[in-house]
Amino acid sequence: MHSSWPAFQRASEQTPQRRIVGLVAQFASLVGARKIEFLDLAWPQVDFEAGIVRLKRAEQRGRHRGEVVDAIAIAITPALLACLLELKADSPTDCLYVFPTRY
Repeated sequence: MHSSWPAFQRASEQTPQRRIVGLVAQFASLVGARKIEFLDLAWPQVDFEAGIVRLKRAEQRGRHRGEVVDAIAIAITPALLACLLELKADSPTDCLYVFPTRY
């Protein structure tokens, strides 16, 4: 283990911003979404009881690239649940968004 390389730091040793960046990457890989589709994800879009996350889908090609065209429901898998719970625990209590931009 290379302790001098930040990517190998334990979560407790990382800055809050670095932890969020890692969780953003983990979330993206778990749901298969692009950043435009989830960076503004709000906690009301996460339904723990129903086991779904409601995401918007953006146009991928053409003149309207990046525009929201649809909304989908993503099932919360055990790995996604763990990621969301970490985000919830790290999130400021007054923050509406899943991926906060301030600490």
